[in-house]
Amino acid sequence: MTVSLFFQTRQELHQAVIELDKHFARFGLIMHLGSEKIKSKSEAMFFPASLKQARNEYDNNILPDDLLLPNSKKVHYVTKFKYLGSIITPLLNEDIEIRTRISKAKSIMGASKYFFDNKDVDKRIKAQIYIAGPLNALLWGCEAWNLTKLNLNKLMAFHHSAIRRILGIKWDQVRLKHIKNREVRGMLCNMPNIDAFITRRTATCIGKIARSDNDAFPKKFLAAWINTKRKSGAPQLTCNNNFADTIQKILPPEKPLSSKQAPLCEWIKLAKDELSWLSYIDNYFETCRNTDFEDLSNDTQKNEERTENV
Repeated sequence: MTVSLFFQTRQELHQAVIELDKHFARFGLIMHLGSEKIKSKSEAMFFPASLKQARNEYDNNILPDDLLLPNSKKVHYVTKFKYLGSIITPLLNEDIEIRTRISKAKSIMGASKYFFDNKDVDKRIKAQIYIAGPLNALLWGCEAWNLTKLNLNKLMAFHHSAIRRILGIKWDQVRLKHIKNREVRGMLCNMPNIDAFITRRTATCIGKIARSDNDAFPKKFLAAWINTKRKSGAPQLTCNNNFADTIQKILPPEKPLSSKQAPLCEWIKLAKDELSWLSYIDNYFETCRNTDFEDLSNDTQKNEERTENV
């Protein structure tokens, strides 16, 4: 069983661990706490007051002292831990998560080597397997991401690398023939770019949240705010920024939003209509696919015209 708890101070955490250990013992359960020789499976993480401090402590691997408990037990602090399949760090960004997701997707591509190398398998089937396997592992939890351009470029690089691997296109061929990424995607069933998949998954998640019960925490978080004075400097972007960007992308031109913040009152009714919301998502996704197809067709036509002129 995995449980994640939050506390304001170290003292509160210390007292809570002691009480939880006693409470579990009443039911014959054991809370895995460490000792001098055994590392604890129960882990603690400290979130500094500022991102600057968090970055400094993370880069220099500075951790608080272990939490000492009665009977020579203790809980150690970590710089990252996995919760519900996602990597959490004090930096509150997706840098580590993206590296982990790419590594996982690469391992699945490697395990599927003989399938993707099989010339008797139709490209359409290979594309479906790629989406269901490596791509699904790559984008696990992307609904809550707020990607920087650097992280998005890393995901795009893997996406195009995987497609070239499936098609058997070597990097030397790419450089020699100047094959563009949109051409590569077009060769594999005209597959959209990675950001289209992220937007589709995020929009689907937003629709489910909007149609959930009003007491559900994800729905409450859509309009939540911290009732304190904001610190100086630009705030770090959150998943709500990603939500607003996604909503703007999928809504048709006849249903524009008044601002980039995507006010809740302007789209929540649309999201509650499941069929209409899904149709917006499908239309957006197909538009991404068709745009790539048109670009590829135009490039092919230009190449043919150049050949005729020569």
